[in-house]
Amino acid sequence: MNLKSLKSKQKISLTSFIAVFLFADLVTMQYLQSSMYTLIQYISLAIVVGYVLLKIKYIRVQDYIFLAAAFILAFCIVISSYMNHINPAALRSCIYYAALIFTMCIFLVESGNMGKLDKVLLGGRRYLLIVAALNDLLMLVMPETFYNISGRNIGTTLLGNKFNVSYSHLMLMFLLIFAEKNEKKRNKKVVIYAVLMSILCVFVDCNTTLLACWVFVILYFLPEHLKMVASKPIVFIVIFFLSGFLLLSFSSILTWGPVKHLIVDVLHRDATLTGRMQVYSYIYRIVFQKKWLGYGYETNIVLSTSKWYANAQNALWDFIICYGFITATVLTVYMMMSVFRYFKYNKKEIKKSSWIIFSMLYVYIFMGIGEITYNKQFFFFIAVLWACCSVKSNNTRRKKVRIR
Repeated sequence: MNLKSLKSKQKISLTSFIAVFLFADLVTMQYLQSSMYTLIQYISLAIVVGYVLLKIKYIRVQDYIFLAAAFILAFCIVISSYMNHINPAALRSCIYYAALIFTMCIFLVESGNMGKLDKVLLGGRRYLLIVAALNDLLMLVMPETFYNISGRNIGTTLLGNKFNVSYSHLMLMFLLIFAEKNEKKRNKKVVIYAVLMSILCVFVDCNTTLLACWVFVILYFLPEHLKMVASKPIVFIVIFFLSGFLLLSFSSILTWGPVKHLIVDVLHRDATLTGRMQVYSYIYRIVFQKKWLGYGYETNIVLSTSKWYANAQNALWDFIICYGFITATVLTVYMMMSVFRYFKYNKKEIKKSSWIIFSMLYVYIFMGIGEITYNKQFFFFIAVLWACCSVKSNNTRRKKVRIR
């Protein structure tokens, strides 16, 4: 009995250990980027792949269609880049990126089926606590090297620019809240972490993430009947597409006198939303030149066309520009499969743990209105939601077996 218990603990610790390598690829230290660091990233991914292959037996039949969607998504990203003849170095990065997405998805699905999703998130929490603390310490003690954020300058920190910093801390906030099982303590931590996140966002001048963390707080404390409404797939998909068309379709609202007065004179903000409204005029022209498979991984077509803006300043349209409508459709299917699964297992009662994950999808969609957020971290939350429902499904199945 003791031997079995020891083996179980070793397996659990191994899962958390492997998870560290996954999160090291999900949240990278951009300041260290070099050929050596790239090699470390490849090795980290290879370690996760090896673990995934060892645990392949834990994939269930109902998981295959979800994994197939993840594979097609990754495949389309690579094909889009290959068809656009991007340079060999960028193509290698694209293949690595696609492999990370698919491997991450399998790893999380397997972990959910094994009942070890908490151990995976524990490994991620430990990794992010270390790198986030180191990043913040360096920003404070060596700002001339690890900060440099002023005005339109987005800065250079250990984790990268201000968006990398804020998104990484947002993921850490999620992991810390998700880990707390005591509901009263968790309710307090949600507010405390949101305040800390707000301070960080003000410090790095990232207003979008500042608003996003309070959107999360609002979603977390929604009444149950409103959570039920927000959980419906039709509501989710409408909001998803609305985030892509909101500013493009209603840009004239911002130029209306009273609204412009509120933004400029009261809130002391730029009426063009820091230039975003100007770049949106280029989007339709760019998209429909290569509408099916886009321009490829990390394209600079928006910059070369607009002469100023590095991307589309909207998550959905930037994804379409990079990979086309075909890949965006696959992304939508991949995402909605997880949402439907969530709705199926929560339609009678909203579970706090899965609602926290579901809320993070809404948070990324909210940020996607004006930022580029449909990336590997967004894909992570989609896969975690599916895996969390797998844990719930397994627990339900075990209870039924015991009753019999």
